Amino acid sequence: MEKIWVIFTLLFFLASAAGIFGFYRFSLSPVSLDQRQEQMFVISSGESLISIVRRLKEAGLVRNEKIFLFEVRRMGLATQIEAGDFRLSPMMDLRKLILALTSGSVDVWVTIIPGWRAEQVAAELKEKISGFESLWVGTLREKEGYLFPDSYLIPKTATLEEVLKIINLNYSKKVTPQIIKEAEIKGLSEKELIILASLVEREAKFTNDRYQVAAVLLNRINADWPLQVDATVQYALGSDSCRDNIDKSCHWWSEIGGDHIRQVDSLFNTYTYKGLPPMPICNPSLQSIEAVIKAPLDSPYWYYLSDKEGKVHLSRTLEEHEESIKQFFP
Repeated sequence: MEKIWVIFTLLFFLASAAGIFGFYRFSLSPVSLDQRQEQMFVISSGESLISIVRRLKEAGLVRNEKIFLFEVRRMGLATQIEAGDFRLSPMMDLRKLILALTSGSVDVWVTIIPGWRAEQVAAELKEKISGFESLWVGTLREKEGYLFPDSYLIPKTATLEEVLKIINLNYSKKVTPQIIKEAEIKGLSEKELIILASLVEREAKFTNDRYQVAAVLLNRINADWPLQVDATVQYALGSDSCRDNIDKSCHWWSEIGGDHIRQVDSLFNTYTYKGLPPMPICNPSLQSIEAVIKAPLDSPYWYYLSDKEGKVHLSRTLEEHEESIKQFFP
């Protein structure tokens, strides 16, 4: 009787093992052998592996989420899946699909950070786009202010024209005709709007402060005062020191201060030249653009400074402003 029980138990475990192995093999097989058409599968920047697997299952590209997780970890590729755009097919078996996800995407995510200048955008493109050429930098500089900050899915092999087409389309969607119209009501052309917004972007760290900084700058423009914006001098100095160094390690926005500010000979130096600088000094966010068009025209403030945490403090008079300097920078 005991021998029969041992045989029965052994047969049970063998059958279970065969069933598990069969299920495992089935889960590795293609979801379909009939659907030849590929589909684009987009992985967002920072998306978790669990989220990716869930969406693969929903898209009909994998049979079992747990088997995918087991297999990608067994293959040592769990950390090799990058953000981007992938062409996948239900006819791929699981291992082929994993290799497709880890061997490089068709498109890549390119992120333009608010406040970046054109050269910083160029450094991002140099890192992500295989066909990047140094000649791109000059054209990107000409587009300063209009390289709208956002995350873009761009073909790895894109030309500069293709890159700019994608960015320009997004700019046109975000900076609407209504926004341009509201700027004109304030007496600003689109170019002047973007230049002012670029100053606000570099001068104000927090959203609520953007409106106040914009209001001060509008007051100064309308009164024909020098704008005295530190960021414009930073832009001029960065252009001199890093012009030929298209690298993310370059310090484009070095700290400045004291009498040195007024000694910088540049049309971008808003301490020595009245009015707006010749062009935007960075690529501003929609928040900074909206701050310019929504800023009050009757603000009583003519001065501001940012403390060490980036919070803006406003003053009505030069005397108040000098007291603020003593308070926050003793």
